[in-house]
Amino acid sequence: YLFKYIERDKEVSLCAFHSLGREYLEKFLYSVTYRVTREIVDEVSEDLDVNSSYKDFVAYYYTVSLVGMVIHWIQSGMNEEPETIAEFIRITIQGTMRKALERFENLEN
Repeated sequence: YLFKYIERDKEVSLCAFHSLGREYLEKFLYSVTYRVTREIVDEVSEDLDVNSSYKDFVAYYYTVSLVGMVIHWIQSGMNEEPETIAEFIRITIQGTMRKALERFENLEN
């Protein structure tokens, strides 16, 4: 969704990136992405006994990856279709968050 949102306002997004600077954009993207990612972590781990500290770590791990992809996409001129990037991300991370949380639960118990 984030890729489509940025692409929809491509000119505005590029202007914001270049005028406000990368640091401002990154802070915004980290904030938005972390909140959504943390909610997903909570949902995925609902039936697991995993402490909040590790959930925060997992959410931050995925946030850094996703924001890095968005920044790279913007810097490269947003030439790649958002749907393609989203599909590659989905294929790459499908099931990995749950598996990581399960492994942590098994280590703790």
